Amino acid sequence: MATTWYGEPSEYKTVMEWLENLFAAIYTLEAILLISVYRHKYFLDSWRIFDFTIVLSAVLGWLSAYLFQVHVGLLSTVLRSFRILRVLKMIKQFKSLHKIINTFVVALPNLVQVGSLLLLFLIIYAELGVYMFSKVKL
Repeated sequence: MATTWYGEPSEYKTVMEWLENLFAAIYTLEAILLISVYRHKYFLDSWRIFDFTIVLSAVLGWLSAYLFQVHVGLLSTVLRSFRILRVLKMIKQFKSLHKIINTFVVALPNLVQVGSLLLLFLIIYAELGVYMFSKVKL
């Protein structure tokens, strides 16, 4: 979805749609197999609920595009962009990435404070620029 551009070849678009459907089918098959194995315990794990939500969004996208022959525009884009969140599954598998994400979450309040201070400086310098250069003619 992020690799599209104006005037792209139709073959490229076809291949990308085919790959998107292939990976969505693989994730759907994975969810079906896990539900058949774990039964009601499948929905006790929050990561599995996350996976199921992504698979459900893929199925809704398929239904709207192929069964109803309707490309709903914004809804299909939102559903496709929601599937990008599959990358977050890597956090669970890689412990070092998990540590980095936890560090970022802990440091986030301090980053907000530093960002607001930088925004304050930006506003001050913008006001000074307007004041100093307001009399300059074009």
